[in-house]
Amino acid sequence: RDAEETLAQRSISAGKSLWPAFVAAFSLVFVAEVGDKSMFATIALARDFSPMGVFTGAIVGHSLATGLAVVGGSALSAYLSPVYINYVGGVLFLVFAAGTAVSILQGEDKSEDGGPAA
Repeated sequence: RDAEETLAQRSISAGKSLWPAFVAAFSLVFVAEVGDKSMFATIALARDFSPMGVFTGAIVGHSLATGLAVVGGSALSAYLSPVYINYVGGVLFLVFAAGTAVSILQGEDKSEDGGPAA
């Protein structure tokens, strides 16, 4: 019984520890962002503008977007179960994927001159 209580206490404290959260968040965000549209948009901006300005703007923009996600997720978790949030996230992912597939199949992803979108 003492072992069960110790394990339960460790799992509660591990959920609030900084380093496991940091490693999980860094790994997830880094892997998700490499090759993402925002990465290619940042590359295009760096081609036309000051690299330091683009770097700073990208860091601030991504930090604010992530901050909103953290605050919103923290607030929602007090009212909604993680299972419900996962289902809603999964459904939204499928809806966006279907919308993207439909737009590609209908040819809406092209510029006005018929070439590839910028």
